[in-house]
Amino acid sequence: MLLNSMCFYNEEDYENLLIALKNGTLTGKNYIDEDISDLKSTKCFRQQYSRHLRKEIRSTNVIREGLEEWFVRFKCTASEGSLPAAGRLDPISKEPLFTSETKAACREKLQRNVSALARPFTTGTNV
Repeated sequence: MLLNSMCFYNEEDYENLLIALKNGTLTGKNYIDEDISDLKSTKCFRQQYSRHLRKEIRSTNVIREGLEEWFVRFKCTASEGSLPAAGRLDPISKEPLFTSETKAACREKLQRNVSALARPFTTGTNV
């Protein structure tokens, strides 16, 4: 989910992968849609297929929104007027994943770094 908030697979690459999985040219096994859906959430997919797909960076506002949704998904408490918390406590230590300082740190990093992520890479030379 975190990676998905920042980038997405190139559509043409992803389409070609789906075709190859369905007709069996990659593994010799013909996958159906349910198999592919299950496979996408596994470590196997990331190791074998995801690394061969080009990733495209999302726009700044989409990245910010995705990171906010990611934070809400894992926070355990919510301030009045904010989105409800969807996280849970660590089952062993009974402590939340995020501390009270996490939100401020995330916001600070977002403001500083998200716009740099969304810009195309440059070579550092003036043209």
